[in-house]
Amino acid sequence: MSLNCKFWVSGLKMIAGAKRGRNERKGLHSWHPYYAGYSEAFVASVLQAEGVKSSGIVLDPWMGSGTTGIVCQKQTIKCIGADINPVMSYFAAAKSRGNISSLDDTGERILERILLCFRKKTKNIAESSKGYPLIEQLQQFYKCICDQFIDNRHIDIVNPLKAFYCSVLFYTVRNVLDVKSTSNPTWISKKVDFNNNFDICFEYGKNFKMMREQLNEYYGDAKSESYYSILNADSKKLNIKSNTIDLVITSPPYLTRIDYAVSTRLELEIILGGEGYKSLRKEVMGTTTVPKVADDINEKWGSLCMDVLSAVTSHTSRASGSYYLKNKIRYFSDAYDSLKEIFRVLKIGCSGYFVIQNSYYKEIEIPLYDIYCEMALSIGFTEAKCVREDQVKAIFGQINTKSKNYIKDKFYFEKIIRITK
Repeated sequence: MSLNCKFWVSGLKMIAGAKRGRNERKGLHSWHPYYAGYSEAFVASVLQAEGVKSSGIVLDPWMGSGTTGIVCQKQTIKCIGADINPVMSYFAAAKSRGNISSLDDTGERILERILLCFRKKTKNIAESSKGYPLIEQLQQFYKCICDQFIDNRHIDIVNPLKAFYCSVLFYTVRNVLDVKSTSNPTWISKKVDFNNNFDICFEYGKNFKMMREQLNEYYGDAKSESYYSILNADSKKLNIKSNTIDLVITSPPYLTRIDYAVSTRLELEIILGGEGYKSLRKEVMGTTTVPKVADDINEKWGSLCMDVLSAVTSHTSRASGSYYLKNKIRYFSDAYDSLKEIFRVLKIGCSGYFVIQNSYYKEIEIPLYDIYCEMALSIGFTEAKCVREDQVKAIFGQINTKSKNYIKDKFYFEKIIRITK
């Protein structure tokens, strides 16, 4: 299957590129340095091309930091986002425009109760023990936030106001501890100093004010609020009724050495603990952990997928037929099951847009966008085509510098594919 294209498909308006500009890493976008995001212009161009009305519902099953959602809110279009990582679910939900009025009404009161709760907890523990490690202080602070909210909703639905307070905590921790990434954005460049003795309440209060102002500034000229719901859910098991979604805009995890759970390990250990983090990491699509026994291979994944798995199996490099094969099989299995779920919730005649990059295993190219198209057609989608193609210089597939030993002149493309039910 050849999906060579440049910028658009006949019958569709121009689709903007997914690459973000510098301004899209500031303000509200700076709350979490999400390396796998895409541009607001891309989302806006898809909404325009598809002619989505305010009564329609847009879904992003791999929501990440929430770009699809904030653009939809600006245009008063209903949006549902999902992410299996609770940290990213919090950041996406925190950007709800509805939080502006909620914070105006009760923001300061809730802040005061959280800080009072934390001071009481730390005082009691400090009096009964010699030390109080920072990680435990942060876990107690998180519990104080949770204590302010009684969630009567479905367990999957994230409370946007609670999410805002949690996001302030995560932002505060990363900035005070000076957490920075290396060339691989899931690795931290230095060991986090949990002996850092800083005033959590002071720093939290300062960042609460700043992030609240950034939220107001972003939506300052926006129209009335629209439905916006974030699910902390697996893309393979969405709590959404069948045939209810009008449009999907998303970017699935890539098949690289990026470990999406590791990138938020600090925050995950605050809210889930060490064992909870390890458990979630195994479930996240794109994880570098592998099962002891490889998952079953499904020929419905398509001939291109079978060719890639065959090439990996027969490769002479170490662990190709064991660890790396299991890693690829798990990814393709998750991708196929997620596409089946998207097919279930999407209305007949409606489409999904996916931003996807190719990658390499050693010298073996993995045309991920083509593989997704073959999977989609196998599931029952009526059409799968490329609507934009851009060659990119630096991508996540280049993180492992040793891979250059196998082939130096690798060409990387970012394609936007459109699949229609």
